[in-house]
Amino acid sequence: MQLIEILLSYNDSESRSWIDALRKLILHPSSVNYERLDLVSYVCGQKPLRNKTWIYPQTQIHVAYTGKRRLETVEIHLHDVDTLIEKVYQ
Repeated sequence: MQLIEILLSYNDSESRSWIDALRKLILHPSSVNYERLDLVSYVCGQKPLRNKTWIYPQTQIHVAYTGKRRLETVEIHLHDVDTLIEKVYQ
């Protein structure tokens, strides 16, 4: 519900679409067909030089992953990440 409240402050079609989907999930959780995934995310302060991403290999799941669900990864490159972290935790 808090996410819906935040999205209500935006006035665009994508936000309205998310609001509709979230309301549907809240009101009728068993009628929505969705797949639960596992997610790994991390933030890097430096972009890789040889490849587009630090994730390697991109087409295979790491052998140490033993979960039964599909695995997704998110890699975020931020400039001056040290300063950002300091500001967040002050």
